[in-house]
Amino acid sequence: VTQSNTNLMWAKCSEGQMGTDCAGSGTTMSWVGALIAANYSSLGGYSDWRLPNIKELQSLVDDSRYSPAINTIYFPNTPSNLFWSSSPFANYLIDTWVVDFSDGNAHGHGYRNYGNYVRFVRDENFYLVITKVGTGSGGISSSNGKINCGSNCSGNFESGSSILRTATADSSSGWSFSGWSGACRY
Repeated sequence: VTQSNTNLMWAKCSEGQMGTDCAGSGTTMSWVGALIAANYSSLGGYSDWRLPNIKELQSLVDDSRYSPAINTIYFPNTPSNLFWSSSPFANYLIDTWVVDFSDGNAHGHGYRNYGNYVRFVRDENFYLVITKVGTGSGGISSSNGKINCGSNCSGNFESGSSILRTATADSSSGWSFSGWSGACRY
C-alpha cells in the first residue's frame, strides 16, 4: 500500500498474515526479532523493508476508528494491539516506541523482549544528490528531466529506477569532464 502524502510503501498485512484479506492472526516477536525479520524480508520482490519510525507508524492511525484504529480497507484484519517502531525510547534504553492499534495511541514503554506485532515499510522514492568537484563550469542533467543543474543538484527517484546522468563541460572555456566517482548510500 503506497501512502501518497509520504511516498512510503507499507506491507498490507502485518507480519505473519497472508493473502489479499490478510488471513491469520499475525506473528508477534521481540524488537530485535522484528529488525531481523525486516532485514530478511523479500515481500513483493523488494529487499529494502524496515521497521517504521514512530512518526511513520503513527501516520497509519485513523482517529475515526477504534479496535483497530486503522483503515481496514487498506489494512484488513489488523490486530488491535501493539506494533513495533524502530524508534528507541530515550528515557529507558531497554524500551522502544510502539503504537497500540486498538486506540491509536503511541507508548514509549515497549520493552524490547516483549512480543509485539510488526508492519514493514519501505521508501518508495530515493533522493539522489550530485555534487561537482573542481573549478570548471558546465552542467549535469538526467534523462527524465528531474535533474538539470550546475554544481549541486538533486532529485527524487522511484526505487529501482535507472538514472541516466549526463555531464556537460563548458568546452568553450577549455573545461572537460573527467568522470563520475563516489557511491550510492541509503
